[in-house]
Amino acid sequence: MCWTFRDEAGEPIHSGSLDATRRIDFTRRIEGGPVDHGFERFFGTACCPTTDWLYAFIDNDRIPVPPTEIIDKSTLPKHPYAIDCRPGLIAPDFPMEEVDMVFLKKSRDFIAEHVRTSSDKPFFLFHATQAVHLPSFPGKAFRGKTKAGPHGDFIAELDDIVGELMQDLDRLGIAIRNHPSSYRYPTRWHVRGYGLFTANPFAQQDYDKTLPDGTTTLKQGEQLKLRHRFIFHSGEAASAKIEDAWQQYAKEVK
Repeated sequence: MCWTFRDEAGEPIHSGSLDATRRIDFTRRIEGGPVDHGFERFFGTACCPTTDWLYAFIDNDRIPVPPTEIIDKSTLPKHPYAIDCRPGLIAPDFPMEEVDMVFLKKSRDFIAEHVRTSSDKPFFLFHATQAVHLPSFPGKAFRGKTKAGPHGDFIAELDDIVGELMQDLDRLGIAIRNHPSSYRYPTRWHVRGYGLFTANPFAQQDYDKTLPDGTTTLKQGEQLKLRHRFIFHSGEAASAKIEDAWQQYAKEVK
């Protein structure tokens, strides 16, 4: 993946510098980003958030709030881990020391929205952080928290971000239901302690020695259906009415 910014004449900008950033036409869409490679949406930055020449948020394929001035580095922390912060252009809404909190809120809002609007569909969320890449600018809530200096505080911030996201996921439930039309319904489930969790209608003799061998061979042109639905929900299965959702799913005919 490679972002392509263009100038007012529509010519691509291939260099990274302050002058190159000034040439960007922010009324144009940015080409080559995640939404051009299969992602439904994107929120983030073009490079390391608090390092590169462009300090501005990209929402899908545009920068809603373009940079307006050169960053004032005199207002930023000064310590050995504050290096690697180029004198680029910064947008008015870009908080150099709280950027990871912005990313965290976006991801948490996405998870909550998905559960509210598309709980019967799986989702993929790629959450990237500035922490713990230099410069180490821990947010206000983490400064001095570890007594291990700014970089230690930055590591603590990363740990907290991961914990917040994991807590959100733990508060959600994931139900996997097997459709009656699926091959060898009801399927057996193959689960192992290291994280494997899968439907397995083939290894039936491994679960019950009295059953015939489950090996299945398809001839050319033959097919079989494996139908399952993931349901993401809040709270316990009963309060989320998972059984009702499955009954409705079981009536679907495709």
